[in-house]
Amino acid sequence: LEDIDRIEVISGPGGVLWGANAVNGVINIITKSSGETQGFYGSTILGTHLRGFGAMRYGGKINEDISYRVFFQHSDRHNYTARTGEANTDQWGLSHSGFRLDWKLQETTNLSVQANAYEGRENSIPGPSTYDGQNALVHLTHDFADDSKLTVQGFFDRTWRRDLPSTISDQLLTGDLEFNHSFRAARLHRIIWGGGYRYIESITRNSSPVVGILPNRRVMPLYSIFVQDEITLAPDMFYLFLGTKLQHNVYTDFEWQPSARVSFTPGEQHNIWAAVSRAVRTPSRLDADYFAPTIILPPEEFSVRSGPDFQSETLIAYELGYRVQPFPVLSLSLAAFYNVYDDLFSVDPIPGTLTYITENRSMGETAGTELSGTWQPTHFWRLRGGYTYLWKELTTDAQSIYDTQALGHDAAHQFLVQSNLTIRKKFDIDLVARYRSSIESLDIPEFFTFNLRLAWDVNDMIEIAVVGRNLYEERHLEYSSYVPRSIFGQVTVRL
Repeated sequence: LEDIDRIEVISGPGGVLWGANAVNGVINIITKSSGETQGFYGSTILGTHLRGFGAMRYGGKINEDISYRVFFQHSDRHNYTARTGEANTDQWGLSHSGFRLDWKLQETTNLSVQANAYEGRENSIPGPSTYDGQNALVHLTHDFADDSKLTVQGFFDRTWRRDLPSTISDQLLTGDLEFNHSFRAARLHRIIWGGGYRYIESITRNSSPVVGILPNRRVMPLYSIFVQDEITLAPDMFYLFLGTKLQHNVYTDFEWQPSARVSFTPGEQHNIWAAVSRAVRTPSRLDADYFAPTIILPPEEFSVRSGPDFQSETLIAYELGYRVQPFPVLSLSLAAFYNVYDDLFSVDPIPGTLTYITENRSMGETAGTELSGTWQPTHFWRLRGGYTYLWKELTTDAQSIYDTQALGHDAAHQFLVQSNLTIRKKFDIDLVARYRSSIESLDIPEFFTFNLRLAWDVNDMIEIAVVGRNLYEERHLEYSSYVPRSIFGQVTVRL
């Protein structure tokens, strides 16, 4: 967490810039450059649920233009409790290490290289499941003199999971190369365009004929190209954004994801925006290559297999929002959305048989509102909060018997408030409270809980903290497990 610069939460479809599967939103994590994380950092945690955690990082410079950081961390987490009241066998631990190097090649050209490796283990039945992976990223940016910018990025990732409960182990290799170029055209247009190629190789191992992924090896190349034009209709007041992304995948060939967005700023404190977008969720191997059992059974015997013609799920989204900052210390945002989904996942029998196949016979609509705000009454106290309401209705066509409740388990109401208070630059009191209404499809009741963090800066180098999570009650039910009340202590050293 110490290496994170900011976390962007983009609500609604993001298909133009992010591509397929950015249907309901995108979470984008931006890390700090190695030049911003110089020196030594170490932290250790001991507690009840988070039983142990340790992290070390060191950042330095080779010269004035090249900086770096290296890190290692390990965590050990206790198991949760099942709905039956018995302990789950989901205790797990993870070790993670990596480095980042930033190199200022020229005044207008920057290169960053980073790599990570991790290894973990989770208790399960009949034995432990293990996973490990490695990845590397090379990122190059160049600023041109004419207010344009070029970004080129290469990425490689390998992940391997030996998952005993599912009887399916899988290895995934991903190689990705992409670029984007932004520039101004005809004074009123700001254009971003780019493209990319991604190589994906999935290798599965079915340890039982009861269930599996076939074929065991599939190569899934992905090609994409996109363009977005930011059109200035009235300087500093009225903007129109038009864009689309075209992608080709091995299951459904070409998919296009257009978007149109307007932004109106009648004054410095007000902004009104609206958007219409199309996004898709392309088939995964579970949609297109799943078999239970892996052998072909006669039609009169029960079996499940992927449908040969499974299509991408589609979304048409309508959004409207208003942001206002009535005072320098207060900002508010209100957004409303209406989504229309088509060709959603379903499982139905072939007529006259007990052979069930995956199809696209479900459809649905959702609508809702999101309210968020930030208030800083003093320089040492900040409050943030938000409320979300969601309405959802899912159906199938007349020929389907599929139960659409299996498509998603969502709460209608969610609320969160966060308080950050610093006393005399020495003591921090951080409080996060949240509420979620019931989920009837899973028979999960509503809950309220809060987290509390008390921290003391002993000096410029040492911080001591005590953190309590889910403190309101001994435990509460979230989905299939109870989340317990937990407490841990933390010591952090910065040199």
